Amino acid sequence: MLKFFLAAALLGCFAAASEAGPPWYGTTGKLTRIGTGWASEGLYLTLDMATTNNNCNNKNTLFLERDHPQYRETLSIALLSLGQARPLDVYYDGTCWGDAVKLFAVSIHTNP
Repeated sequence: MLKFFLAAALLGCFAAASEAGPPWYGTTGKLTRIGTGWASEGLYLTLDMATTNNNCNNKNTLFLERDHPQYRETLSIALLSLGQARPLDVYYDGTCWGDAVKLFAVSIHTNP
């Protein structure tokens, strides 16, 4: 009985954790541009595909703030993706930073 209770409690914790946070959206495309902005405010990534589920004016450009905890990792993955022309998954919650889509995470693919 105790094992069943512990298993149910653990499963409940996983289910609660998966529901936390905003709804996340993803788009896969190839990078066409990487930039820092005029004031080095963060990282701008431009894809060859438009993002969805947002009201941003520039759906192909994503922005990651300079003080984001994954800034260096994101820049490194983005440079690898651009240099090797590999597809990149970008993850966002649908909010905008100016005209760009606010970026939260990335992942890279091998060539298809």
